[in-house]
Amino acid sequence: MSFERDIAAPVEGVWATMTDVNRYAERFSKIDAAVLTSDGSMDDGSFDVGTRWRETRTAHGRSASVDYCVTECDPHRRYLAECWSGARSFMEYVFVPSEDGTRTTVRVTFWTRGGGPGFWLGSRLFRARIVECVVDHNNTDLADLARACERRSVPSGR
Repeated sequence: MSFERDIAAPVEGVWATMTDVNRYAERFSKIDAAVLTSDGSMDDGSFDVGTRWRETRTAHGRSASVDYCVTECDPHRRYLAECWSGARSFMEYVFVPSEDGTRTTVRVTFWTRGGGPGFWLGSRLFRARIVECVVDHNNTDLADLARACERRSVPSGR
């Protein structure tokens, strides 16, 4: 599944907001908590291959935590985060700046691979609920990202 949002902010600000994991819970309304779990290599606050975090969300009244790891990263352009949620799950974020540099299109693509028989049975039985949840969370995350970035990019005095 893919989702896209045009944000009225330069790519540097959008990237900085999206990669500031420690502030996810205050910026993204669907995220209850997010904690960096990277080893010492990411202590400087950088976001790159190897960055890890635990993210907690509530869906359909149930709280669930997932551990993410960035496996590919091209700063200000794209990153791929992977997690295990019954199957190997992937979230790819692509950041495309406008020609004049004042706007950024963010594209999020989600997919899964593998998983055991229990995962596949559950994904078939509860497909509609799962799709509804993925669509809701990704669209809300992109709207929240836009609000956070557009607030940051408004010049002082406005």
